[in-house]
Amino acid sequence: MDAEHDRPEPLFRFRDFTDILTTAWPFQPVTIFLYLAVTMIPTTASELSRLAEPSLVVAMGISALSVIVIGALLFIAKAVIPTRLLTSLPIVLVVLLCAGALRAIIVSGFMDLTDLEAYSHLTSRLFVATLSITPVLALVSLVVSRIVLSRERAASTQIEISAIESQRDLILNDITESDSQLLHRVDSTLRPAVESLSTQIIDDPDSRRSIATALHSLANDVIRPLSHSLASTSAPGSTPRVPLARDTIAPRVPTFQEQVSPT
Repeated sequence: MDAEHDRPEPLFRFRDFTDILTTAWPFQPVTIFLYLAVTMIPTTASELSRLAEPSLVVAMGISALSVIVIGALLFIAKAVIPTRLLTSLPIVLVVLLCAGALRAIIVSGFMDLTDLEAYSHLTSRLFVATLSITPVLALVSLVVSRIVLSRERAASTQIEISAIESQRDLILNDITESDSQLLHRVDSTLRPAVESLSTQIIDDPDSRRSIATALHSLANDVIRPLSHSLASTSAPGSTPRVPLARDTIAPRVPTFQEQVSPT
């Protein structure tokens, strides 16, 4: 059980791919441009295999046309379809499948006008385009969303750290100012008074005599009567004293003859 709990969660789950399609991320410009860049090389390889005379330059040209077409279709869908409809998974799936099919039809129609292909590859392009656009766009949307959100969280955390540091500096400045004010007040009021009192006690015998008289009166009038009243146990109504262990009479120890039972 502990091993199952300690197992790290997968980076991407199937639910993540379905949830991301119901957000605005698949039709964001940064997502579309990254999707076009990611699909450029696979599309080039796919188109290179369809040419009657394989040529990398021609395949890259056809791939660029295909990428431009699908990018334009995604931007048109974003501009025409209301945003609230693009948060519905069935509508998003239909839009993406239609965009992939239109890309295949447009590119195949353009290629039919040239002699670059021996025969039309509309079925092949339809199959690849309609099956690849949804998962690839969802994966790109996940990557883009996590990168952007992590950067936003990092920026927000940095702002919070800066605010906390500023608040800390203000508190430290207040503490330093309070300490300086306290030291100034001590130096200006308390220290001179203590020094004056100390000087008066040392230099004036009458002050020392009056302090000694006050302490003697406190001992005679307060401390000594209080100690006598606490020590007294004969006050009426007081709780009788519990006899201590030493006040009780120890039980008599039986003799040896008494301890041995008669036979």
